[in-house]
Amino acid sequence: MKNHRLENANISLSICMDDLKSSKKIKKASNGKLYINLTVTGRKEPDNYGNDCSVYATPTKEEKEAAKAKNEDFKYHFVGNGKVFEFVEQQLTEATDADLENFEKDLPF
Repeated sequence: MKNHRLENANISLSICMDDLKSSKKIKKASNGKLYINLTVTGRKEPDNYGNDCSVYATPTKEEKEAAKAKNEDFKYHFVGNGKVFEFVEQQLTEATDADLENFEKDLPF
């Protein structure tokens, strides 16, 4: 099911690099670059700082299977928060000659 709230939205994330490193999920690809898979989940209610989302290091298939074999819930490794925001399109009007003259007077050069 598509979440229409995110249709024209963006999510600004704040990730703790120390928590990313401690997650031990950073992998080196064949191209030599380092990667990590992250999961962003929406919150039912924003927290005290207005964060709508939580960010976790995505568990590997092996970790999920090991937890399932032990009949346990997998523990996600929390690494940050996020806020959903939308770009609001502004209605602009054509600048008049008077607007341009006033603008030029305010320039320091």
